Amino acid sequence: MMIATYGQVIAVCAGGCAALATVSAKLAMADETLILCNDLHFFVSSYLSDQGDICERFNANGPLDGNICNTVVLYVRILFFGLIFVFNALMWVLFVKALRKCTSSLEATVTNTAANFFLSAILGSVLFGETLTLLWGVGASLIVVGLLLINKGSQRQTEIQKPKVS
Repeated sequence: MMIATYGQVIAVCAGGCAALATVSAKLAMADETLILCNDLHFFVSSYLSDQGDICERFNANGPLDGNICNTVVLYVRILFFGLIFVFNALMWVLFVKALRKCTSSLEATVTNTAANFFLSAILGSVLFGETLTLLWGVGASLIVVGLLLINKGSQRQTEIQKPKVS
């Protein structure tokens, strides 16, 4: 059984931050943000209409007007746009730390890339309903196998180049 090193765990966390940056980018630009706001607007409107007197305080120009939804969407998009930079900065900090802790820079790169790739796919499927086909799975597996082969070849080359101590 292979146990992950501290550097590999940090590289996976860096890949997770990169995946969260991609989710933030999608939420900053996607129509799903507006749909979510409209659903929230409907829910709040329904709740307040059941409250009787409270509903009288909110008229057509009040907080439940459709314009407020556009304002909320703008602020939510600005928030997610900012999160793109936060998650990317965190990813780079973790990736540099993984480079120092892993046995090779290639090990950190392979682990980071694989984690980013798979976590982005999982988050896309869970949050946005994106489908993951068998062809995607085969392609992703081939990419990871290729990265692992490159890593093994690099480790073997390093072992060959080390001088033997007698």
